[in-house]
Amino acid sequence: MDNIKIVRLQSGDDIIANYTEDQESGLVHLERPMALFFKRLSSGKSMMMMSPWLPLELIKDNSADLYSQDILTVIEPRQSLIEYYTTAMDEAQQLIDEASDEVDEAILSDDTSEDDDLDPAELTEMIHELKSTRTIH
Repeated sequence: MDNIKIVRLQSGDDIIANYTEDQESGLVHLERPMALFFKRLSSGKSMMMMSPWLPLELIKDNSADLYSQDILTVIEPRQSLIEYYTTAMDEAQQLIDEASDEVDEAILSDDTSEDDDLDPAELTEMIHELKSTRTIH
Protein backbone atom coordinates (compact mmCIF):
# COMPACT_ATOMS: atom_id res chain seq x y z
CA MET A 1 0.00 0.00 0.00
CA ASP A 2 2.17 2.76 -1.22
CA ASN A 3 -0.10 4.80 -3.47
CA ILE A 4 -2.74 6.17 -1.10
CA LYS A 5 -4.87 8.88 -2.72
CA ILE A 6 -8.03 10.81 -2.01
CA VAL A 7 -10.45 10.32 -4.89
CA ARG A 8 -13.35 12.70 -5.37
CA LEU A 9 -16.05 11.02 -7.42
CA GLN A 10 -18.42 12.79 -9.81
CA SER A 11 -21.12 12.00 -7.21
CA GLY A 12 -19.27 14.18 -4.69
CA ASP A 13 -18.12 11.25 -2.51
CA ASP A 14 -14.57 11.48 -1.17
CA ILE A 15 -12.77 8.14 -0.95
CA ILE A 16 -9.32 7.40 0.43
CA ALA A 17 -7.74 4.20 -0.87
CA ASN A 18 -4.73 2.57 -2.41
CA TYR A 19 -5.06 3.85 -5.99
CA THR A 20 -4.01 2.11 -9.19
CA GLU A 21 -4.92 3.35 -12.67
CA ASP A 22 -4.94 1.20 -15.80
CA GLN A 23 -4.65 3.60 -18.76
CA GLU A 24 -5.35 0.84 -21.26
CA SER A 25 -8.71 -0.24 -19.84
CA GLY A 26 -9.75 3.15 -18.46
CA LEU A 27 -10.34 1.56 -15.05
CA VAL A 28 -9.14 2.69 -11.65
CA HIS A 29 -8.64 0.09 -8.93
CA LEU A 30 -9.33 1.20 -5.34
CA GLU A 31 -8.06 -1.15 -2.67
CA ARG A 32 -9.35 -0.83 0.92
CA PRO A 33 -11.51 2.22 0.16
CA MET A 34 -12.82 4.31 3.04
CA ALA A 35 -15.37 7.09 2.67
CA LEU A 36 -14.33 10.45 4.10
CA PHE A 37 -16.92 12.70 5.73
CA PHE A 38 -16.33 16.26 6.86
CA LYS A 39 -18.54 18.07 9.32
CA ARG A 40 -18.28 21.74 10.18
CA LEU A 41 -18.80 22.35 13.89
CA SER A 42 -20.48 25.44 15.32
CA SER A 43 -17.08 26.42 16.73
CA GLY A 44 -15.86 26.90 13.17
CA LYS A 45 -13.62 23.84 13.30
CA SER A 46 -13.98 20.83 11.05
CA MET A 47 -14.25 17.19 12.03
CA MET A 48 -13.31 14.31 9.74
CA MET A 49 -14.78 10.80 9.95
CA MET A 50 -14.11 7.64 7.99
CA SER A 51 -16.15 4.55 7.37
CA PRO A 52 -15.77 1.60 5.01
CA TRP A 53 -17.04 2.55 1.55
CA LEU A 54 -17.99 -1.02 0.62
CA PRO A 55 -20.22 -3.42 2.59
CA LEU A 56 -17.29 -5.34 4.07
CA GLU A 57 -19.57 -7.77 5.88
CA LEU A 58 -20.81 -9.11 2.54
CA ILE A 59 -17.87 -9.04 0.16
CA LYS A 60 -14.88 -11.27 -0.38
CA ASP A 61 -12.41 -8.63 -1.54
CA ASN A 62 -12.23 -5.08 -0.15
CA SER A 63 -11.59 -3.43 -3.50
CA ALA A 64 -13.49 -1.91 -6.39
CA ASP A 65 -12.87 -0.96 -9.99
CA LEU A 66 -14.23 2.36 -11.24
CA TYR A 67 -14.31 3.93 -14.66
CA SER A 68 -11.89 6.85 -14.74
CA GLN A 69 -14.64 9.12 -16.12
CA ASP A 70 -16.50 8.66 -12.80
CA ILE A 71 -13.64 10.43 -11.00
CA LEU A 72 -13.58 14.20 -10.73
CA THR A 73 -10.09 14.52 -9.25
CA VAL A 74 -7.33 12.62 -7.44
CA ILE A 75 -5.53 14.31 -4.55
CA GLU A 76 -2.35 13.49 -2.66
CA PRO A 77 -3.13 13.26 1.09
CA ARG A 78 -0.84 14.43 3.86
CA GLN A 79 1.33 11.78 5.51
CA SER A 80 -0.58 12.17 8.78
CA LEU A 81 -3.85 11.33 6.98
CA ILE A 82 -2.25 8.27 5.36
CA GLU A 83 -1.19 7.03 8.80
CA TYR A 84 -4.65 7.75 10.23
CA TYR A 85 -6.28 5.91 7.31
CA THR A 86 -4.02 2.88 7.74
CA THR A 87 -4.87 2.66 11.44
CA ALA A 88 -8.60 3.17 10.81
CA MET A 89 -8.65 0.54 8.06
CA ASP A 90 -6.93 -1.98 10.33
CA GLU A 91 -9.49 -1.27 13.07
CA ALA A 92 -12.39 -1.56 10.61
CA GLN A 93 -11.07 -4.89 9.34
CA GLN A 94 -10.81 -6.19 12.88
CA LEU A 95 -14.41 -5.18 13.63
CA ILE A 96 -15.61 -6.79 10.40
CA ASP A 97 -13.73 -9.99 11.17
CA GLU A 98 -15.42 -10.13 14.56
CA ALA A 99 -18.89 -9.57 13.06
CA SER A 100 -18.47 -11.77 9.98
CA ASP A 101 -19.52 -14.98 11.74
CA GLU A 102 -22.82 -13.38 12.78
CA VAL A 103 -23.51 -12.15 9.25
CA ASP A 104 -22.54 -15.49 7.68
CA GLU A 105 -24.79 -17.29 10.13
CA ALA A 106 -27.72 -14.99 9.32
CA ILE A 107 -27.21 -15.33 5.57
CA LEU A 108 -26.61 -19.06 5.50
CA SER A 109 -29.08 -20.06 8.18
CA ASP A 110 -31.13 -23.05 7.10
CA ASP A 111 -33.27 -22.99 10.22
CA THR A 112 -36.86 -23.01 9.02
CA SER A 113 -38.59 -22.21 12.29
CA GLU A 114 -40.92 -19.26 11.84
CA ASP A 115 -39.67 -17.45 14.94
CA ASP A 116 -36.01 -17.43 13.89
CA ASP A 117 -36.27 -16.77 10.14
CA LEU A 118 -34.97 -13.42 8.98
CA ASP A 119 -36.83 -11.95 6.10
CA PRO A 120 -34.76 -9.94 3.59
CA ALA A 121 -35.85 -6.63 5.13
CA GLU A 122 -34.67 -7.74 8.59
CA LEU A 123 -31.35 -8.93 7.15
CA THR A 124 -30.87 -5.63 5.33
CA GLU A 125 -31.64 -3.75 8.53
CA MET A 126 -29.17 -5.90 10.49
CA ILE A 127 -26.41 -5.24 7.94
CA HIS A 128 -27.22 -1.52 7.92
CA GLU A 129 -27.00 -1.43 11.73
CA LEU A 130 -23.66 -3.26 11.68
CA LYS A 131 -22.29 -0.88 9.09
CA SER A 132 -23.57 2.25 10.83
CA THR A 133 -22.01 1.17 14.12
CA ARG A 134 -18.72 0.54 12.39
CA THR A 135 -17.93 4.17 11.56
CA ILE A 136 -14.31 4.60 12.43
CA HIS A 137 -13.14 7.73 14.26
